[in-house]
Amino acid sequence: MKDISSSIYVDKTGLIKELNKVLCTNDKCVAVSHARRFGKTYVADMLQAYYSVGCDSKDIFSKYEIAQADDFEKYLNKYNVIHIDVSSFSDYAGADVVESVIQALIDDLQREYPDIDYDSPFHMILNDIYKKSGNQFVIIIDEWDYIIRNHSDQSESVAKYMRFLHSIFKSMEANTFLALGYVTGLLPIKVLNAGSGPNNFRERTMMDSKNIARYYGFTEEEVKVLCKEYDMPFDDIKIWYNGYLINGLHMYNPYSVCQAMTERSLYPYCISTIVPEIIDRCAALESEDLQDDIAKILAGEPVTVNTGTFRNDLCDINFRDDALTALVYWGYLGFKKRSDNYGVVYVPNYEVRHALLNNIS
Repeated sequence: MKDISSSIYVDKTGLIKELNKVLCTNDKCVAVSHARRFGKTYVADMLQAYYSVGCDSKDIFSKYEIAQADDFEKYLNKYNVIHIDVSSFSDYAGADVVESVIQALIDDLQREYPDIDYDSPFHMILNDIYKKSGNQFVIIIDEWDYIIRNHSDQSESVAKYMRFLHSIFKSMEANTFLALGYVTGLLPIKVLNAGSGPNNFRERTMMDSKNIARYYGFTEEEVKVLCKEYDMPFDDIKIWYNGYLINGLHMYNPYSVCQAMTERSLYPYCISTIVPEIIDRCAALESEDLQDDIAKILAGEPVTVNTGTFRNDLCDINFRDDALTALVYWGYLGFKKRSDNYGVVYVPNYEVRHALLNNIS
């Protein structure tokens, strides 16, 4: 787990205790859709190090919060772990990543389990390996929505990809071989139609992260500790990087905070690394209501939004509610929930305000 050797490391291993509670239960599939640079990939790497039977990570984790849990050693290094970054496959395979992913995984699995029939469908292969080894699988997918966001015009490839996800997370065999499914992305899970994608994920989003909110981003207390350590002005850091209110917690963008500490300078670090695909979509949407609302938001006025109309697909952004909801998922707007599907959106901090003023106003 290379993150612990970074100049700034904030302990988020308590998340593992929450995930251990859902191992092998009906809630074992968890989807985390948070803005970029909010620690999703860091968590995925952490989970791999903790669960993988191929690791010996007791000494690493013994220094951190998870080691205080009663079941710390019960699940430590006990599972076959599959960890996929969809974006890295899509870089050379385009939208049709399924064959590339499966072949790469089979190449790895054959070295460990050479006596399995690898001509079977992939989810059957995993089931056979489980029966042979006795070790269930933890499947981690980073950037699960990369295909949906970048290749949604290729419907056959998208449908094939969604069927693949269904087979490893929702099939009858998955009920046996899967101990935990953990996927990350910007968008919540999209189900195209009945049976074409997994619909058994417990969603954790920028609007509602439930019991794991504090493990994505930095809490205010964590930022105060860092400001003291690096002799940085907390009030200035708060103005620049605070503003995301998730389940009652004020959350800060961890990437920007870390950069501000190490560089000892305030700057829109996270926003400057992001290709504003969603901003381009919103700017191109011919909606006077949206433009009026953006102006109100930039002027400091909260705007009400219905998040229930968004279909978790950039190609389906046709109305102002869809656009504003997408901006929340991307981290360009903060969100305060009022009732089911309804809430108020606002500019969370100076860093985001900088991006909106430069790109969409």
